[in-house]
Amino acid sequence: MNFFDFAEVLYNWSKRRQTQPFESQRSQNFKMFDACYGKEFEQVMRMLNYKPEYIEEVRQKMQRGNCDAALNFHHKTNVSNFKELEKPYQINQFANTMLTFVQPHHRTFHFGNGYDADPNIVFFGGYDKLYQIQRDPERERQYLQSNQQLMIRHADRSR
Repeated sequence: MNFFDFAEVLYNWSKRRQTQPFESQRSQNFKMFDACYGKEFEQVMRMLNYKPEYIEEVRQKMQRGNCDAALNFHHKTNVSNFKELEKPYQINQFANTMLTFVQPHHRTFHFGNGYDADPNIVFFGGYDKLYQIQRDPERERQYLQSNQQLMIRHADRSR
């Protein structure tokens, strides 16, 4: 079986079941961001004068693994520099990304003299520290641990 055969098998499997064969890392990152940092995100967005309805809509999208077009994850280590990481798959992991606005912030990170953000930031809502959320690795570890336990219980029930 070559790559194209495998892609066809996955496509047909997904079509019959009306589901994706696996969840993307991006989708997992949005869910984790909302679960771990949703409250702080709401506070920052309110300080930035976003309407509560919009904030709730964005959070609901994240809970489903999607996000509003105004926001995007920025890779802290550029994708083209993935060899700098210990393991290549780490490039898309949550710890190597931060959520930010597409305009103007995400674009400024990519210009030659772009802004170098603190690697511990998980949300960059602006250059003022009030609009930034710092990572809490312990909170993320607890989320991943509880998520893993949920998956085990779900697997046990489906047997």
